[in-house]
Amino acid sequence: MSEKLTKSAQAVLNYLQEHAENGNISIEHGVLAFCLHVNEKTVRRALEQLQKVGHIRIESGKEECRANTYFLISYVPAPVMPK
Repeated sequence: MSEKLTKSAQAVLNYLQEHAENGNISIEHGVLAFCLHVNEKTVRRALEQLQKVGHIRIESGKEECRANTYFLISYVPAPVMPK
């Protein structure tokens, strides 16, 4: 996982990490593209790179007509701040 990420891949990874619940998130390419102000093709390339270098695992939702689910490989939950 030491391969340098493109700026787009880093932005997608940051988004997935910030919005993941229990280390995974189901989201459509179009939604990611809209939120990150990039093209859907850019999102697809970024996700492919993230999977290739081992940051995420992708579970296709195509057969069930739902969004893909992205599993963060090195997910560490954010610490809970004491009250």
